[in-house]
Amino acid sequence: MTEKSNPKIAILSLKNSYKYGGVLTSLKSVYNFCKIHFDPIVFFLGFDHEISTSVKNLKFSSSYRNINYFDMNCIEIGARWGFWEPGNYKYNLKLWEELLKDYKYFLCVSGTCISAHPLALLNKKFGLVMSTPYWQDREERVKHLSGINLYLTRLATPFMKSIEKKILAQTSFIWALSKYTRDSIIKILKYTPENLILSGHPLDCTHMPEISYTKEQIIIAVGRFSDPRKNILMLLNVFEKIYKELPETKLFIIGKKPEDIIINKFNNFISHKNIIFTGQLGSQELIEFYKKASLMLITSYQEGFCISGLEALFYGVPVISTLSGGPQDYVIDNLTGFNVNINDDTLMSKYSIELLKDPDKRFNFSQNGQNFVKNNFSKEKIYAQFQQGLSVIYPELSFIFKEYLKHNESSCNKSHLYF
Repeated sequence: MTEKSNPKIAILSLKNSYKYGGVLTSLKSVYNFCKIHFDPIVFFLGFDHEISTSVKNLKFSSSYRNINYFDMNCIEIGARWGFWEPGNYKYNLKLWEELLKDYKYFLCVSGTCISAHPLALLNKKFGLVMSTPYWQDREERVKHLSGINLYLTRLATPFMKSIEKKILAQTSFIWALSKYTRDSIIKILKYTPENLILSGHPLDCTHMPEISYTKEQIIIAVGRFSDPRKNILMLLNVFEKIYKELPETKLFIIGKKPEDIIINKFNNFISHKNIIFTGQLGSQELIEFYKKASLMLITSYQEGFCISGLEALFYGVPVISTLSGGPQDYVIDNLTGFNVNINDDTLMSKYSIELLKDPDKRFNFSQNGQNFVKNNFSKEKIYAQFQQGLSVIYPELSFIFKEYLKHNESSCNKSHLYF
């Protein structure tokens, strides 16, 4: 008797060039969930000239290719006229339709909802894991554009906002990563969708990391700091104030660094010698920094969720964040960290110095943070929310999920389950 194969599911997402960040982390978590119940394939829009339209190479057609992306089975579909964002999916819709024709189940996992455009155009039933509204994702970056790029972006923005609204209206179920995401969706649609829930990001809380009572005075900031949204200027201003009070403190900035022309503006800061740009790190290297860090700072203008902040709490690192959106779901004042207004470097440095000088208070915040993560963002809880949503979209799947839980009850926290 042959073993029954799992049903296929198509996951639409983005493939980024820097190979880390929140979208990739969210995609991996959803892909790992889907592997339990489905045969998942990830679909990306691609801009490589080998598969997409290329005026330079006089190539005016698009194709696709199979790739392995961080151990995920993927299909990359070339764009047609990639310079015009509103047409990225629409202009090669026939190819998307052909490649998706054998699939019954669909998810989109991305920062914004735009990756779901083919599913909306093809009138598919689909679920959406989302963290950021389209314009908030672009607003700070647009300020740094010029020339033809600025002109095209301004021209495209009204079309993209209209596309975003249509996609959200057609989505069968939405998992909003944060309260900020949920409220943004409601604001865009001007009503509350029936199938919209707050999910967050899943972490495996089976074995919580041990907290070190006494740590070096090490501050970390994690993110793609070439992105203006991350607000590197505030971060360096904050650290200058901390350094003047605590000159043994070091700041490790983890992720893609900004251009030298920006960093060089701060060469006259006395704290400059204690700032280390690590560049992009592998997951295990990042974990080592979480383990030895005393504090994490988030200075962003806008964050849909900021998974790295949640991961820091998981490893017992208190977080001080700007009021930038997503982090406020887990940065709880005087419990797991502190919140400050955007660009209030004086208050952020004050809170930082307070925690760095008081290891007892910092240790208490570390314990609070770990407990908060375990109670609110466990893998069991978030996976159950994925099951809940998929069962609403595709009622026949509830039987598959119930059968799985029946055989895995010993490893599940029943208080977190919907079935």
